[in-house]
Amino acid sequence: MFNTGLIKGNASVIIKKIKDKSAPIFRFAGNPQLQKGTILFSLSIILAILLTPQTHFKYPEYKVGAIATSNIKADRDFLVEKRSATDQKRMEAIKDIQSVYDYDSEVASPIQVNLTNAFLLMKESGAEQGKLAITNTSKDTKNHLQQVKKAFENTIGITLSPDEFNTLCQSKFSPSI
Repeated sequence: MFNTGLIKGNASVIIKKIKDKSAPIFRFAGNPQLQKGTILFSLSIILAILLTPQTHFKYPEYKVGAIATSNIKADRDFLVEKRSATDQKRMEAIKDIQSVYDYDSEVASPIQVNLTNAFLLMKESGAEQGKLAITNTSKDTKNHLQQVKKAFENTIGITLSPDEFNTLCQSKFSPSI
């Protein structure tokens, strides 16, 4: 008991000496507004540290095959390509494409026959003088030329512009054209 009383007495003497030497600090610390502000600031810092999710000051170093303890976010984008799936989807896309043009090997021969017949018809009707007929102001000649042109267009199955028809007339409906 004697020892605890001695310790208490010595402690109080030491505290009084410290208080006397640093009186301005203890007077400042005795201010109730300062005490409340200090408590608020300390609690804010402690709570911020406790509530901050996973603060890492040193990031873990992973090796190939290591299991990550949390999600890892890449710092840049990179391509991970699965060639077999890409090739399979490419083949499916090729199969799904519908043909815009179907090749028909039998189309050329009827067109050639129609052109030959149309050129023969024009030679027989005298349309190679069509250039003269265009410059000629006779209504009968122009009407005849229009009828011949219509027959030619019906035979080949397309409509010709006047310039195209004049070009054919100038070449005298030669099959080489």
